[in-house]
Amino acid sequence: MLKLFRKDLLLIKKQLYIMLLFQVVLTPVLLKQMEDNGVIGGYLLYFLMLFISALVLQNTISIAETTDQHAISYLCALPYKRSSLVLEKYFFDIVLLIEYTLIYFVESHVLTTVPRLEAWMCCVCILVVLIYRAIYIPLEYKLGYEKTKFATTVLALVVPFGLTGILSKLNLNEDAVAAFENISKNLITCMIIGICIAVVIISAAVSIKIFKGKDL
Repeated sequence: MLKLFRKDLLLIKKQLYIMLLFQVVLTPVLLKQMEDNGVIGGYLLYFLMLFISALVLQNTISIAETTDQHAISYLCALPYKRSSLVLEKYFFDIVLLIEYTLIYFVESHVLTTVPRLEAWMCCVCILVVLIYRAIYIPLEYKLGYEKTKFATTVLALVVPFGLTGILSKLNLNEDAVAAFENISKNLITCMIIGICIAVVIISAAVSIKIFKGKDL
């Protein structure tokens, strides 16, 4: 698993450095421009960074793997189970989500322009990204990258603008987030984490079944 993870890191090394710089530098800069939105601006940017990071980096890996039509066949010929190849994709996603969460956490405690976020709301953002990946990965194994890349392009354009528009129409503010104060936040966080785990397990099982049945 770790060797496969290292392989993906090498495939996107250049893009990964750019994305890290993008995350570290632009987070406080963009939040400064969104300061009128308060903590909601923080949640919006946090979600968008998670979504774009997973979308761009995993899309880059898929392109690199499909550039050589026999790349997956070569990998399957190595002493790796097909299930390991599938699980590594989910592992990579989780690492990406944790990586930006840590960056945001550090910046929120160092910079005054970066608002601190509630753990349960961060988990909701992570859950949404995982649900998207949980649907997309099995489809990519079933249909292939060429047939699913259109969905990636559409989502990359629709989600950022769509989410911004929805939030502006709903006129959300700090009071909307505070509506859950009477509910145990630790309980909500644990429930959402449990849902995240269930989503990944179910999607991984479906992806493994599809990939094992494919004739490479």
